[in-house]
Amino acid sequence: MSFREFLKENKNISELVDLEEGFIKSIGYRKAEDAINLLEKVLNPKSALCINITQKADNVVKEFKMMQKHIESIVEIWEDIDYVIGMSNQNESNKLTDEFVMQKLADKDINSKIENNTIYVDKSEIKNTQKILKSIGCTKQVKENVK
Repeated sequence: MSFREFLKENKNISELVDLEEGFIKSIGYRKAEDAINLLEKVLNPKSALCINITQKADNVVKEFKMMQKHIESIVEIWEDIDYVIGMSNQNESNKLTDEFVMQKLADKDINSKIENNTIYVDKSEIKNTQKILKSIGCTKQVKENVK
């Protein structure tokens, strides 16, 4: 049985888990990242490749300096992409956590809402909510829902 089939059969679990949890670094992504890192090393004017070509053929330090500048630009762009992916995955993770917490509270018939990392509930449910959050390892603040 595949994981997706398991989730389909266990609907309670599949409601709490989003199968599209964010970007997962694929083989292509990792290969691109490795290639960029490799080029960053070998296109350095002080690399063994540059030294070897300069000693055995012609002085190519100038050309390697030009390539190094270009690869530095590529590395900066790649780091921006990696940062965006990380932020996107973090936001997705926070969203799933909020959904999970809301479901746990709903299971105990507690009306709640989450805003700015704070859970708002009726005054009479604050202590019960705090106990539930502690039991699931949630550190969000609980405040009275002002109507």
